[in-house]
Amino acid sequence: MEFRALGHVEAVGAAGAVPRGRPKPRTVLACLLLSANTPVPTDRLCEMLWAGNPPASARANVRSYAARLRRALNAASDGDRLSPGHQGYLLRVQQGELDMRLFDELVARGRAALADGDQRSAAEQLRTALDLWRGGPRLGGGPHDPRALRAGRRVVCRCYALDG
Repeated sequence: MEFRALGHVEAVGAAGAVPRGRPKPRTVLACLLLSANTPVPTDRLCEMLWAGNPPASARANVRSYAARLRRALNAASDGDRLSPGHQGYLLRVQQGELDMRLFDELVARGRAALADGDQRSAAEQLRTALDLWRGGPRLGGGPHDPRALRAGRRVVCRCYALDG
């Protein structure tokens, strides 16, 4: 399974892209990817989806979006990827499946190579990291949340070694 958030949010299984659905379910996926392997409370998802002004049906809508997303992810992967629980929804992402994490690893390797004086390797690692960007805004079509915007800015800054 591959999860892509550096551009338009999508999940890709062995048979191809998982249907992304409408904007709100895509936003749910984006929110879950920002907190991969950590439960995301339903209230947090409601906040991201309706910017502090959720309808009375918000919690039911989130359950519906998550159920459809869960079915699609489970059909495309090797197990139960999205679980509801008392603390919220948990998206299980394995090592090497999320492009944002791979980006961070490549940037760390590039910085380490630069610190060791190996400019060629540093440039190669940073170039590979930038190649993960698939165009458009990070989490494109996803949340307009300050946390998402800060994360996107951090991605760009790390590549240029401007952010600690």
